[in-house]
Amino acid sequence: MFGHAYRPILLDHHKLGIYTLACGGWHTLGLTTNGNVYVWGANTDNNLGVEGVVKITTPYLLLEGKNIINMFTGRSYSNYVQSKDGTMYVWGKNSNFQFFGNEHAEIITTPMIYEELRDLPIRNVFVGIEASIFTLETRIRGFVIKNSAALADVYITCR
Repeated sequence: MFGHAYRPILLDHHKLGIYTLACGGWHTLGLTTNGNVYVWGANTDNNLGVEGVVKITTPYLLLEGKNIINMFTGRSYSNYVQSKDGTMYVWGKNSNFQFFGNEHAEIITTPMIYEELRDLPIRNVFVGIEASIFTLETRIRGFVIKNSAALADVYITCR
């Protein structure tokens, strides 16, 4: 996809307070001990949540004061971050309505609150190229792509 590899950077995680990372194909999210989110890497399909840039080579503070506790991303360009109060922020590629079938724009350019996910007991999000699966306390909910167009709810009981 890119004609060159990005050079590794020395991350002063102590200075920024970053204690965990979520890594995508060409981008990284960093979560701080006080619940802030940093982003860096390639900004394909606005997967960094910052409009008007191609790449960010050093950590950029994207979300501050939101009390984020979980971050989910994958090889794809869709991102989910969850706050302590249950608010889920999403941004990035949405061409197949990865964001829970929500028919917003194809590209969510900056983080937005995703109301349909508020207060769900989400344990994990598996972010695929054209679909996302959410594990909840009692079931899995997600979307399956059929013929690259139709979406269907999938519920699987977990025991």
